[in-house]
Amino acid sequence: MQRIMLMCVLFIIQDTIMACDICSCTSMGNSLGILPKFNTHFIGLRHTNRSFQSFHPVSILQPEGSVSNENYKTTELWGRWVPHERIQAFAFIPFNTFSKKTNQTNENLSGLGDISLLLNYRVFKTNDTSKSRWHQALYSGFGIKLNTGSYNPEYPNNFQLGSAAKDLFFNLTHTIRYSKLGFQSEANYRKNGENQYKYRLGEKYSLAGRLFAWLDKGRFSFLPYLGYSFEQAKPDELKGIFQDYTGSNTELLSIGAECFIGNIQCGVKASFPQTNYQTQGTLKTLNQFQFQILYHFNSKN
Repeated sequence: MQRIMLMCVLFIIQDTIMACDICSCTSMGNSLGILPKFNTHFIGLRHTNRSFQSFHPVSILQPEGSVSNENYKTTELWGRWVPHERIQAFAFIPFNTFSKKTNQTNENLSGLGDISLLLNYRVFKTNDTSKSRWHQALYSGFGIKLNTGSYNPEYPNNFQLGSAAKDLFFNLTHTIRYSKLGFQSEANYRKNGENQYKYRLGEKYSLAGRLFAWLDKGRFSFLPYLGYSFEQAKPDELKGIFQDYTGSNTELLSIGAECFIGNIQCGVKASFPQTNYQTQGTLKTLNQFQFQILYHFNSKN
């Protein structure tokens, strides 16, 4: 009888650990955002701060449940190379700093994340002439996320520097502008791979729209915008079995601006959750912030 009880306790504890995925995925979607200068190379840094509050269910280890506050900071070195007027090649190198506070327990992780590569193809683009006020551009992209970030199987799958798997993702970006006003729409899809521990993060979809204004004065340009995005993540899988407390649906409203001074681009964005159903209602997304600085240089140089 004691052995049976012990086995039951171990099973419940193991199930709690494996299903304890109450948080956002640590990998990001590689959204491109607003990049008006289509034919320039650039290199820059982008910093994103995401915060969450998790409500952990009752278990034998935690009979009253618990609440954890989690913060995910990612600083990306990223850039674009334009080998041809129709082709854009992107690289994203993330450095992550994650923290989780639960009651009296603090956990921290920091280090290199999963590197991503993206190849964009220009489907069409209108000629930039002074005779027309209408301007359009459509780009379609295909990319791969490598498993360069470290992964510790003793940690929850949500709290990892990398996923230990290679992923494929697709991007579609359309920009249309009339005179000084424009609208950009962006769609992303990520097909996550299975890692060596038979764990697969759920597929991800995202749609975003941004309404912007283009204001010029000499060498200075200012581009404020309002945005909306919808993100959906399917439940994670362990050995082909969907895991409890995974998967999410989130709607975000954002406000931001991009500033251009010569070859320098600076941007800032704040995002605020509107609807928030994640991990069966056990996760609350808090406000998110992002800023970046880029240096553009012409392909001829």
